[in-house]
Amino acid sequence: MTPAKQAEDSPNPYDHAMNLALKFLGPRGRSTVEVRDRLHRSQVPEATVEEVLGRLEELQLLNDSELASDFADRARARGESSSRIRSGLKSRGLSEEPGRVDSLPEAESARALELAQSRARALRSLPPQVAHRRLAAYLARRGYGFEVVDKVCRIALSPQDSDD
Repeated sequence: MTPAKQAEDSPNPYDHAMNLALKFLGPRGRSTVEVRDRLHRSQVPEATVEEVLGRLEELQLLNDSELASDFADRARARGESSSRIRSGLKSRGLSEEPGRVDSLPEAESARALELAQSRARALRSLPPQVAHRRLAAYLARRGYGFEVVDKVCRIALSPQDSDD
């Protein structure tokens, strides 16, 4: 292959990096850290990485603040604990801004109790020990600590709640 033909076939580093970034952003929103790591793994030069990230931010295809808010809202809607939400934000390279993740023990317990009461209705026909174990495991998978899980399970599975 002639050098001229080879130059035509190989894209310039910026175009190559931009294509990689756009493909990576396609399936779901990604953080700046995730895109930067992906480009580094593809051995894109640092200057090109910064240029591509800047352009993606200009085009509003990268917005860490919006991504973090959306992630926290979805996780909260699934009933995940504050610590679980913080962990998810951290693993994606997103910062936790004040107010994005409430960490008040009362709010955490209330959210866990709401989840537990909803789930407990389906467990009422089971023996008490089995229902307690399954409900505790359900809450633990959502990141709630032992103290919250134990207290909430006792309340949600108590006999007086079965009259609802």
